[in-house]
Amino acid sequence: MKNIFAKVRQPALRYGLIYGLILEVIQILFLGILSNAIPIMLGQIITIAVLVLFVIFGFIAGMKTARETGKWYSGVVAGLCTGVLGFIVFGILSFINDIVFLQQYVNYGSTHPAPGATAADYTSASVLMRFAVNLLGGLIFYTLISVVGGTIGGLVGRNRASASDSAYEEAMFIPPTPGMD
Repeated sequence: MKNIFAKVRQPALRYGLIYGLILEVIQILFLGILSNAIPIMLGQIITIAVLVLFVIFGFIAGMKTARETGKWYSGVVAGLCTGVLGFIVFGILSFINDIVFLQQYVNYGSTHPAPGATAADYTSASVLMRFAVNLLGGLIFYTLISVVGGTIGGLVGRNRASASDSAYEEAMFIPPTPGMD
């Protein structure tokens, strides 16, 4: 898998992309395939499992990045990339689902208004705005969770960074020898 990302020079971005894509595949499996075949109680457990996966993959990406760079804050950036990329697929699928069933959401809100709301409060625009705010909140939450994992991984990986081969590198400049005028 590293051969695909060999052109990405920044370790934080490279490991963020790698582990963010792995996280996306796992989410597609959990949310796409298993969500229709499991009871609601197990669905809550899977939601918690996905939350833990964001922390774990942010941790791994941060640790590998900090191990390569020797800097803990590069692990934070790797966790950020992992979290954002990991949430993108879930956000897109949720938004498509919301668009497809928009009229049903509006009809349900109009016939069963929340306390303090009227049936006129439920328009397509207001329902879409609620969905957008929820997606933005989810993006921020899952990204922060992944950043926490990346920070911890960066702190762990920084201590395990490989030492450079030589502390002193010879200069390429060769001074002229005396008397060669």
